[in-house]
Amino acid sequence: MDLSRKSEHKENSKAWWDEKYSLSSDYLYSKEPSSFLMEQLDLLPSGAKILEIACGEGRNTVALAAKGYSVTAFDFSAKALERAEALTKASGVSVTFKSLDLDFYLPELLSFDAIIGIQFKPPQTLLKNLSRGLKQNGHLILEAPLMESSRTYKNIESFECFKPNELLYQFIPSQQMTFQIRFYSELGPKYGENVYMVAKKSQLL
Repeated sequence: MDLSRKSEHKENSKAWWDEKYSLSSDYLYSKEPSSFLMEQLDLLPSGAKILEIACGEGRNTVALAAKGYSVTAFDFSAKALERAEALTKASGVSVTFKSLDLDFYLPELLSFDAIIGIQFKPPQTLLKNLSRGLKQNGHLILEAPLMESSRTYKNIESFECFKPNELLYQFIPSQQMTFQIRFYSELGPKYGENVYMVAKKSQLL
């Protein structure tokens, strides 16, 4: 299937993503979890309560649930969630999936030990709200393509990508100082042409 063909739907809309997933006969991002995410699990307490935003087809969600974490996962693509549910069933784990438009999402106060977003560029309004949903000393783990990825891989669009240092700069304003940045990298080639960040919630509110 030609995943790079021009869609009739508005870019980054629910219909656009449903079509993109439908054009792939297999899992678009594979069934293997992010290696970067798996390397951060020592930061989490046993049985941690985790929220995955934009979970897609569930590869990371299922891997976390298989390790005994309590996982809630959101996405707005019905096709992606359909595949995520199938992967969950095949893996014999339990996950709470919800269909949700994250542009207007406000996390429940002090609810999660970790919030993760993998291969996803969160809207800035969402980034500002994520600290609300984390418990004291909870972790925010993010991984997203850099702009170079859209020039290298035809199935990655520029709107999915961060510019160099863009994510880091979004955490500099005073309203984001509830976070302590523990790890930040835009270096390859171990993980690819992505930006990676781990931030710890250092203040209660």
